[in-house]
Amino acid sequence: ALIAMLLMPFGLDAPFLKSFEADLSVRNDHYPNASSTNPKFSLKFVPVPQVAFRGSIGTGFREPSLPELYTPLAPATTAIFTDPITGEPGQFNQQVGGNPRLVPEKSKQFSLGAIVEPIKGLSASADYYHVRVDHAIIALDAQTVVNLAAAGNPVYTPLVSRDSSGNITNIITSNVNSGGVVTAGVDVDVRWTGLRTAVGPFGAELAGTWIQKYDLTTIDGSVQHSVGRTTDPTDSAINAVTNGGMIFRWKHALTVNW
Repeated sequence: ALIAMLLMPFGLDAPFLKSFEADLSVRNDHYPNASSTNPKFSLKFVPVPQVAFRGSIGTGFREPSLPELYTPLAPATTAIFTDPITGEPGQFNQQVGGNPRLVPEKSKQFSLGAIVEPIKGLSASADYYHVRVDHAIIALDAQTVVNLAAAGNPVYTPLVSRDSSGNITNIITSNVNSGGVVTAGVDVDVRWTGLRTAVGPFGAELAGTWIQKYDLTTIDGSVQHSVGRTTDPTDSAINAVTNGGMIFRWKHALTVNW
């Protein structure tokens, strides 16, 4: 059983001054095959009631889930694509499932931002973030595996089996640890709650994220720049697309409340 035991939770909240506050926390996770201690440190500075600055830095840890580790390899069928060796389009046999050799993900992250409230009922915030995840767990894309194996990439070649005529008989696309992911961007939030009428109060909120980068280092060491793209220069699907959906440069939600 993979049961996390929180061995040493620790937190310290220190309001040094009325306008300055610091927070330190430490967490230790222990699993049967791995353990990790991760701190987080954050600061908040309020020079005037209408303005606040904040920042944080810390590390993280994620043990692979039970399905990621132990889902049995099972037969499946790929989407339609063209085999670069035979030139024939089609759907091909593949094996999908877990990988008991996965190692935990580890991360380092920091953020820095500000909040302003120029008038009562109107506030805006912006926070820059930067996150690096080492050994990020991904599921391989079948077309990417075939394309890179056909190009002679020694990391992907063992994952594609062919018969004596050169036709694909199987593609292994199980979970693997990638080299990692680096992502950075800016979160913004604007809120307005200032309109009160005879039929009730009205408000609005715009919450959005501008993503500067989302770079995935694949298992062979190459880097895929994924923001706003669905394929790499070899026309292979970018793994970020198959694992987490399209990485948009900008996305937001606009809400009006009554």
